[in-house]
Amino acid sequence: MDLITIGKVTLPTTVVATVAAALVAPLLLKAATKLKTGDWFWNAFFYFFLTAKLSYVLFNWGTFMKSPVSLLYFDGGSKGLVLALIAALAYLYRMAQTGKFNPRTEGLPLYHLFFLVSLTADKAMAEDWTASAVYFLLLAGTLFFVNRQKKLEIQAFILLMLAEVLGLSVFGGLFDQGSLTVLTGGLFISVMAYLKKEGISRE
Repeated sequence: MDLITIGKVTLPTTVVATVAAALVAPLLLKAATKLKTGDWFWNAFFYFFLTAKLSYVLFNWGTFMKSPVSLLYFDGGSKGLVLALIAALAYLYRMAQTGKFNPRTEGLPLYHLFFLVSLTADKAMAEDWTASAVYFLLLAGTLFFVNRQKKLEIQAFILLMLAEVLGLSVFGGLFDQGSLTVLTGGLFISVMAYLKKEGISRE
């Protein structure tokens, strides 16, 4: 695990990169498409983070009772990530059903922007400049394509995901909990986008 020190606080680079991506990705989407990211993005991010943190209490009740402050530094681990992913995806599904989240026009491009910003920043902070440069080029290409098309077709989304999986395989990290979580989320969004394109409804 790579760490970075900010002031007097030392954090994993993945945490810092994730927060940076959450702030930067919506700005990039707006610059490329003139679309403002809806509240669904921040709500899903909040539900994911909150569930991951509180799951620590669920799976480590004894330790938490002895030292409640440990909640600030730990989460529920792999089980907590699964619960957090379920909570965030269930929320996105509900928002898509009510028309407050469009997985095609918002979900597909924002997913890649978020993932690629996170990967670029994480590798840069770890001083893995080759990997960071590759992910940055993928990010620039995604921005160029989205800016021209004002959306991201499902086929292009899948090709980008395959490129990201290849990058994770080459530079390491494909089977990291964070990578698997984000990739699972991407597959879920792509399925929702496909169902919306085909006009398939559960209602």
